Amino acid sequence: MTKVKKGDRIRLVEMGNDPCPIPPGSEGTVRSVTEFEGWAQVCVNWDSGRTLNLVVPPDRFDIIAGA
Repeated sequence: MTKVKKGDRIRLVEMGNDPCPIPPGSEGTVRSVTEFEGWAQVCVNWDSGRTLNLVVPPDRFDIIAGA
């Protein structure tokens, strides 16, 4: 489903309905990816020090460098 993998560098495009979202444009390194039927949880160490996970979809990001 998702092409992202552990160690990839990503840049956030949009984080949906989180009450305290990561700002768009933030960059981080993927710690792990867990795929489910129709969606994935992407665990990220953000450069800001936060560790908030992405839920794909609806969250969107670009891969900026591969592992």
